[in-house]
Amino acid sequence: MKAQILQHIQDLLTQKIEETKSAIEILKESRNNDTKSSMGDKYETGREMMQIEIDKHELQLGKSKKLLEDVGKIDPSHSSQEIEFGSFVTSNYESYFLSVGMGKIEFDGKVFYAISLASPIGQQLRGKKAGDKFSFNGREIEVKEVA
Repeated sequence: MKAQILQHIQDLLTQKIEETKSAIEILKESRNNDTKSSMGDKYETGREMMQIEIDKHELQLGKSKKLLEDVGKIDPSHSSQEIEFGSFVTSNYESYFLSVGMGKIEFDGKVFYAISLASPIGQQLRGKKAGDKFSFNGREIEVKEVA
């Protein structure tokens, strides 16, 4: 199951990368096809706003590529009793995949959270084993299973 979840996350990131690339191309095309009008300031402002959007998308593209690279370092066949990068954790509340911060993900009719070890809950989970308990946001969380 861990390998399938990992593949699903990689697919989501790849899709996001492709959508971002497409958006960048559309913005660049629009910017380049924008004809200069007699209202020079308005033209320059419009081009600058498009460039700002392009820059935002390129930043997002870089982040998504980095996340995909990080996820690629996970060996789905590796298992540890202690929670670490790449662990799939089931608790008495939610399930977590300690990988990259993508939030809530639905897969195969189930919901889990893709979180990083740097996140607040990730920091609490790091090093825990099945049966360990800790408090987080006013809830007593028990680690049920680590895969």
